[in-house]
Order: sequence, then C-alpha cells, then structure tokens
Amino acid sequence: MHLLLECYGPVIIPLFLNFPYYYLLLALCAWKLRVTQKSHDKSKLKINSLNESNPSKSNIASISNGPHVSCTFVNISFCLLTIILLLMLCGDVPPNPGPMKFCHLNARSLLAGVDLDVHMDDQYSLLDDIYECLVYINEFDVIAISETWLKDNIREDALDLAGYQLPICKNRQGRGGGVMLYVRDSIGAIHRTDLEKPDTEVLWVELRLKDKRVLFGTAYRPPGATALQVDSFIDSFGNQVEAAMNDNPDALIIVGDFNDRCIHWEDRHEKSEMGLKFYNYLNDVNLFQLVDEPTRITDNSASLLDLIITDSPGFIDNLNVLPPIGDLDHNIVYGYLRKLIYLLTIFHLNVHWGHPLKAMNFHR
Repeated sequence: MHLLLECYGPVIIPLFLNFPYYYLLLALCAWKLRVTQKSHDKSKLKINSLNESNPSKSNIASISNGPHVSCTFVNISFCLLTIILLLMLCGDVPPNPGPMKFCHLNARSLLAGVDLDVHMDDQYSLLDDIYECLVYINEFDVIAISETWLKDNIREDALDLAGYQLPICKNRQGRGGGVMLYVRDSIGAIHRTDLEKPDTEVLWVELRLKDKRVLFGTAYRPPGATALQVDSFIDSFGNQVEAAMNDNPDALIIVGDFNDRCIHWEDRHEKSEMGLKFYNYLNDVNLFQLVDEPTRITDNSASLLDLIITDSPGFIDNLNVLPPIGDLDHNIVYGYLRKLIYLLTIFHLNVHWGHPLKAMNFHR
C-alpha cells in the first residue's frame, strides 16, 4: 500500500478530493456488483445443467472462474470505497478542506511614506495594495514578505490586516532587510524561534492544518555578499533546514528573496555571487526549487530572485507569478498546498513525494 501511494497517489488521490467522484464510484460499484452477481447466478445454473449431462471439468472451471473473480474484485472495491467514504465523512478527516494558498513578495519597505502618528485608515500604505490584491482578489491564506524594513518599535495596529493574525516578524537591527508572515485567522500558527539563527534573516512558523504540521520558512539573503558571507549563509541556512527536517513535519516549504541572479533555475548561475553553491546544496539535501522564470524584470535585466523551496513537490500545485503591486519591482510568487495531504491521515502513513519523484524535473 505504501508503494502504491508513493507511485500513484499524486494521480489517483485528487480524484477523490477535488471532485465528488467517490459518490459516483460507489453507485457504479453497487450497480456492477448487482450485474456480476446475476451473471454468477446464471453461471451456476449453466454449470448445474452441464453436470446433469456430461460435464467437462475444464469447461466448468473456465465458466465459473470469470464471474467469481469479477464479483470478488467488485466486493473488495465496494468495501474499500465504502471505508474511504465513511472516513472522509467523519469528523477526523474533512471531506474537502481545500488547499492552503501561499505567496511571497519583496516589499522593499512595507511602511514607506507612512506617518505613524496618523491612523492607518487615514493614509495610503503598501498594506492597502496587499489587501486588495493578495487578500480580497486572490485570497491567500499565508502571505510571506521580505525586505520589510521594519523596526521593533512599530505599533501592532500599524500592521493589522483584516482576517489575519498579527504578523510574525523578524526584523533587522540595522537598515533594510527583515521578514514577516501573515497567517489567516483560521490556521493555527506557532513562531518556531528554536529553529532560527541570529546571523540569517530566516523566519520559521509551524502551521497547523487540522492534524497536519507544515513548517513554513520565509527568508531574505541580501546581495553584495563576499564568498565567505555566502558560505556562512548556506551553512546557517542548512543547519536550520536540518533542524526543521528532524522535526518531521508533514511538509516543508520555504519562500523568500535569495538574490540568486539567474534567469532559469537550471542555468549555470554565472551571474550569481553564490554560483552553483546554493543550487548544489538543495540537490544534496533533496530539496526542490519550483520557480523557473524571472521574478524581477527591468529594462536591462531579468533575474530569478524569489524562490519556492520544498521537500514535497508533489504537494504543491498552481505554481505561478503575479505582476508587482504598487510601485514594487518584484513579481509575487505563489502556490497551493494540495488537498491530498489530508487523505494520508486515512492510511496513517508518513509519505513524502520528494524521493519517488526525484527523477522528474521539478527544477531542483
């Protein structure tokens, strides 16, 4: 069962989760059971007739095996589908919980031009554009932001976003930088400071989706680093990822602006100050980078800076980019955490699609 889920789960399971096909399958299965049972009864009558005359054992076997096997298969299928339906309708496993929609944007100063002595409702801020585009129109559940440029003394009400918990922030002590995460009110969120390191701008939050745990990281790596600083960042980032993996989450997702200046992820990364170091690191630890188009486009350049990294690419759907909002110059990268993650509760398995799908091109 474990092997079948790993090989065919990404194709078969969405049939049960994305559409109400299981009701139709149950009806068809019941109908097929009735048909095959009638066929089996007719075969018995025919066998009895042959026995009364000059029966051939081989003919009897060939006649009886077909309907019997078919009927047995339908019986098993009917039982399995019934169990799945009952489990999905019980309180422990929601029948259609929906995907978790997440995104990342580089804000380059979230509160630029804002007068903190004036109420936020009485002035424009980038948060207005974030609410209109990312909340009202696209309905993202998790909004990750890098380069917030916030300080620790910012009032909480200045960052309020209707429908979301107060943001979880990691601010830089000096100018610029900083990362933060907005999480919808309906999703449990725990700031995992135990996974964070003071020398890198990486924020870790544990998201609770029913009985599933997703570790969600938001990162920012500033440009202009020396070779020594690049190695230090990768080492620190790697230590945090290792600690996160050792925590055994159901899925690991990391988004952010890594300033890895390439056009496509499979390029040679010749213009990146990290070269292939970060690319090779992700390959070595079986992490997959899923974005494969430039996220910052100017008149003179196009660079892939904003990344989505995961250990479970089979869980991530609808990868795409949105155009910049306001006067920003970074596209918004986003994806959906698929609904199939919930069905694994039924089988009580810890399945990660990363390894069986490694041979496929997920832009590692």
